Amino acid sequence: MTFEKKGELVFKVLASEMSERVAEGLTRLMQQEINSGTWTQHWPGTAPGQPAE
Repeated sequence: MTFEKKGELVFKVLASEMSERVAEGLTRLMQQEINSGTWTQHWPGTAPGQPAE
């Protein structure tokens, strides 16, 4: 499951399901999103382009 909160995106996986292979797969998926340039976050701020406090 994924959870977003101020400044963070957290992936939670049951310890019983987190093998080294699963961890490597999640890392590859996240790196693929980052490298593709499609991963963006838009946090509301007080002015355009400003992060939330």
